[in-house]
Amino acid sequence: MENVFGSARGGLFPVFTRPEKIISAQLNIRGDEFPYGEQFSGTVAIINNSSEPLVISDDALFKGNIRIDADITGDLNRKIPKLVLRKVRTALLIEPGRSILIPVRLMTGELRKTLLTYPQASVDIEFALYIDPVTTNEGKVTNRLTYIKPTGMRIKRPGLELTSKYLRDRFNSSSKANIGQTIKTAQLFTGLLKEQYAMGPRKAGTLSNRKPLYRLMYADWMEPLLRSALLHESGLLGNPAKGQWVVKVHTMAEMFSLPLDYKLLGAVAKNLDNTNWPVRMMAVYLLSKTGDSNFDKVLDWTAKNDSNKFVRDMAIAALGR
Repeated sequence: MENVFGSARGGLFPVFTRPEKIISAQLNIRGDEFPYGEQFSGTVAIINNSSEPLVISDDALFKGNIRIDADITGDLNRKIPKLVLRKVRTALLIEPGRSILIPVRLMTGELRKTLLTYPQASVDIEFALYIDPVTTNEGKVTNRLTYIKPTGMRIKRPGLELTSKYLRDRFNSSSKANIGQTIKTAQLFTGLLKEQYAMGPRKAGTLSNRKPLYRLMYADWMEPLLRSALLHESGLLGNPAKGQWVVKVHTMAEMFSLPLDYKLLGAVAKNLDNTNWPVRMMAVYLLSKTGDSNFDKVLDWTAKNDSNKFVRDMAIAALGR
């Protein structure tokens, strides 16, 4: 064969290369420490280390499937499988010695919910990246090309160190700050309320009937202050400064996992009359998540009479039609 076609290195046949020498993957995150509320994302790099084009298809060495798991440790311990699960569709092949970069949103899903629900928790987050993931007979997730080891990256999220002055200053400035700062305040205050509820049922003078999961600041005046920021006439759900209706939308979005009593529900329901349709649509969505049948008549009226098609469609979806 070599006499007819030449050697593998100079003839028709490419040199055999082991899979782990052909392809490699990396997860990159710009930064390694992110404070409460800060968004972060990453980039997955798929690298072709060979001298031949690397095809991406269901029949090729790399099928294009990417999975990222998150493991939270520190003040909280939680494993989040399949935080990111997607298939590469933007490229059919990778040229020799080149790579493709795939942006991935990491502050999402259960991880986002956890980080925003526990503002005062200090945690480490370790991400594990798998390409074409498979599950072994032992239940362990690994790469389909088993000789290529999963890679990852670790970041930190320090807990907030609160003081009474800091919270009161944020409360007092919420009606005067710009939109971005006010949205951050809404995120913080709803997060602190969710943190208190997450610690369990309260009794007079204490946060919970059980020991908190970690060291945190708590005082009897905190919950009334946080609720007042939402319920006050000029508060985040009331009538913020002119032109800041977008604050209402973000505030209600942050309330999805917050238990809502009748006062909070009433404040949300008032926004069904807001002149800005995104506010009405978010109010419909949040009310539908309560599971309270008392709001079905309100949703039914909205589905038939609201002036905006998107709001009507949201109400119809909420009613399960």
